Amino acid sequence: MGKTSRVVGALGRVAAITGVLTVAGLTAPAAASPTPRSVLVVGDSVVAQAAAAIRWWTPPGTTAWPAGGPGTAPCDWWDGQADPHSGIDADFRSLVDQLHPAAVVLAFSGNPGLSGPPSGCVDANTRYSLAALLGTYRVDLTAMAAYASAHGARVYLAASPPRNPATPPGAYVASPGVPGYGFNGDPAFNVLYQQMAASPEGVRDAWTYDPAAAAAVSNLSLTWQLDETCMPWDVHNCRLPSATVQVRMGGHDAIHLDPYGNGAARYGQAIIRRPLEDQLG
Repeated sequence: MGKTSRVVGALGRVAAITGVLTVAGLTAPAAASPTPRSVLVVGDSVVAQAAAAIRWWTPPGTTAWPAGGPGTAPCDWWDGQADPHSGIDADFRSLVDQLHPAAVVLAFSGNPGLSGPPSGCVDANTRYSLAALLGTYRVDLTAMAAYASAHGARVYLAASPPRNPATPPGAYVASPGVPGYGFNGDPAFNVLYQQMAASPEGVRDAWTYDPAAAAAVSNLSLTWQLDETCMPWDVHNCRLPSATVQVRMGGHDAIHLDPYGNGAARYGQAIIRRPLEDQLG
């Protein structure tokens, strides 16, 4: 069995059994040309949280494959290293080669990565700087975007949802009494994604910065909001008389969506909307 077959088979089994790393609908035509009306969404735990919603809200006649690895960063996906939590490979190139997506969304919020310096990640066991983290993101995301473009996919760089202001960048409470460290949701990531879209490579290959999913769980200015106005699908969770629902985890969590699925519904719809609309015209 080749590496690609092993990776895809393992991803499907883990998604079905544990939900630790979510890859849905791993069936694609054998032809090397892009799968019509399709999108592959690769990211971290925010994508994993929204995976079921992405599948649910995928329009008839289109295909969306969510691939979210909690704790992962672009360095993990580009190097194809095994996730130490799940034991499977987060292998971006294998997914593109297997699925032949017409569009690829890269949706990362700022994890340092699981694979460590040998895979081009920062050392998460040290007090790494935001500049160092952004440097690894630029290198690996550029490589991922270039690979997707070379294989016929249009690339979308999804904005990260904004960071919870209760968790100052660089330090937050990971669990009661235990200090954590990180920069998830720092605005600098979205600046980087915009710079990549405006780079010579990005302009040549039509890389697109897309803030829609982040805005769907915050606002158009991408500033923090715990709650959003109720939508028709929120009928069971809508709080009255405010007519609002929680969409982010809150508390001392920096980046995640709420545990009830309200944020996931908004994020999941928005992250595939433009990639599919651009194909459908």
